[in-house]
Amino acid sequence: MALKYIDPAAPREGPGWRLLLLALIAYPVAWQLLEAVSTPIGFWPVVLRFLLVWWLPVRHWPAVAVVDIGSAVVARHLFQGEPLLGPYQLLISVVPVLVYMVYVRLLRGPRLPEPPERPRAMAALMLAGALSAFTVAPVLATYLQQFRGVEDVGLRTLMSFGFGDLYGLLVGVPVLLAIRADRFALWRSRPWLFEGALGLSLSLGIVTLARAYPALDEHLLLLAFLPVVGLAFRHGWVGAAWSVGVLGVLLAYFLADHPNPLRVQAMGSVIGGAALLLGAAMTQLRDQRERLEAQHAALRLSMFEQRELAARIVALEDDGQRHVAESLHEHVAPPLQELRTLLAMAWRGGAEERDGRLLETLRSHTWQVQDGLERALRRLQPPALDR
Repeated sequence: MALKYIDPAAPREGPGWRLLLLALIAYPVAWQLLEAVSTPIGFWPVVLRFLLVWWLPVRHWPAVAVVDIGSAVVARHLFQGEPLLGPYQLLISVVPVLVYMVYVRLLRGPRLPEPPERPRAMAALMLAGALSAFTVAPVLATYLQQFRGVEDVGLRTLMSFGFGDLYGLLVGVPVLLAIRADRFALWRSRPWLFEGALGLSLSLGIVTLARAYPALDEHLLLLAFLPVVGLAFRHGWVGAAWSVGVLGVLLAYFLADHPNPLRVQAMGSVIGGAALLLGAAMTQLRDQRERLEAQHAALRLSMFEQRELAARIVALEDDGQRHVAESLHEHVAPPLQELRTLLAMAWRGGAEERDGRLLETLRSHTWQVQDGLERALRRLQPPALDR
């Protein structure tokens, strides 16, 4: 499965104004719909808020804040009869979106994010969600205690608020990021379809068994989340995002009447987060292995080309030595031999003593030249001929 790599140094642009305007207009309606279908285990509207802040550049955040705060104030006034400008209404409407922006800015930076296909990017995404969820939880508790008159707001309530938002973020955000990066390519893989269906059936079977045997509920629910770890190992961060998302949504509704929703939230958040990190790590390892294999293939090709080049050079050297040897043998050796013969004949012809000594000297030098030429010819003989 090939995922698209994004160069961190390449400039990224946010969505156009038309798309941004459409998203901001649909945001209040989508928030109300998701809030209506939320369960005690997962609070889905926070996915919208987090994605808008995570995806959009910083220059668009004021528009997001205005829409988020304004829609929250108006919705509470229309549907719950709360005053528009009460102090606690402003607290519960203003603080959450600002908290999300602060943590996203600290962990994501000013630039648009890459897909969380590396452990560091996935950890930053999850940490931003966890810090946002658990920072907003005391604000929600204060709102319930001061305005709604709920007295029993303790640590368990805070943990439930925090894990409820975190569960929704871990279930919804990664799968939407996977859709944006992968474009459903994973669903065209037969191994994923088979293994995903098998893991989902196993998880739902374990949950059904846990509902039938409440005494084993704690241990069986822990096993119900384990298939997502295997899918993350097999299919990388995209497989982890889809498995956590699908299983998380089904369990949120299947276990909506669970007597201890905090346990389900904590198990799902911890194991789901571990699966997402494992998937990102496996994606990085596979990418590194593919790059290493490509480098090895390029190195092997380069070595083969170098061997071919060396063989060509040796062949050219052999040819050059052969041509030089043939030229010396054909064009230099015969005249020298003829000169030596003539000198020998002249020396034997009874020349005067002085001329005889001169002829003897010339004859000796001719022998030396011919002997040196023969040694040169032997040295110029190509090694291939020796073999």
